[in-house]
Amino acid sequence: MAAQRAALAAALATLFSAAAVSGEGCRLGSPAEPSRFERVPENLQPGTHVLVFEAEGAAELELRPVNKEEDYTDYFWPVLLTNDTGGLVVSQPLTSLVRRQQPVSVVKFRVFCASRPPFTGSDSLLVSLYIEDVNDHPPVFVGAPYQVTVDELTPPGIVVFDGIIAEDNDKPNTANSDIYYWISRGNENLKFSLSPLPNGGAAVVLEKPLDFEDGDRELNLTVTASVRRHYKAQNTNDDVKTVIV
Repeated sequence: MAAQRAALAAALATLFSAAAVSGEGCRLGSPAEPSRFERVPENLQPGTHVLVFEAEGAAELELRPVNKEEDYTDYFWPVLLTNDTGGLVVSQPLTSLVRRQQPVSVVKFRVFCASRPPFTGSDSLLVSLYIEDVNDHPPVFVGAPYQVTVDELTPPGIVVFDGIIAEDNDKPNTANSDIYYWISRGNENLKFSLSPLPNGGAAVVLEKPLDFEDGDRELNLTVTASVRRHYKAQNTNDDVKTVIV
């Protein structure tokens, strides 16, 4: 009877031990933070750490896409920083994401952990990264410099040229690619103004009558294109030569 009790006790101990091993695996994140969201600038260099998270009991980490159609796991790799801390590192430039025809603003994936022996459990952490476009491209005029011929008798209020356009290679439809135009030089008498066009360009509008005999024969206007968000940091100048006939 004593031998049977000992065998039963040993079997129960083995059973409980196995249950403990399978149930006490690695843990990612914290109960208060089951997922992570971070903002990441597009110009980070490969090797830059972008995220740190709890990784208690983890032997190794792996990235898996949320769905196969949107797999961004090649842009990052997971690392174990300490015995209970993990992180994400940039593995290749992120600029290609925001330069796509359909720019990628948010990437999502899961970090999975494998437990250190003797434990066998696993855990995962949902990570969402917002890729922020960096304003690193100044506007560039298309077809410049411009030359316009205007009749002296043209009445004020008439558009005399509607071909001013600049392009910006920053992320489309963001503040970094929102271009603003203004006449920065050569318009001291305020004879001209600029009017925005639906295509994103600008038109030159005559505001005051022209007088050939009074010296209105050739006017050189300098137009500046600037990104609205960085008014002084990113701008480009070009000339509009106006010949009065």
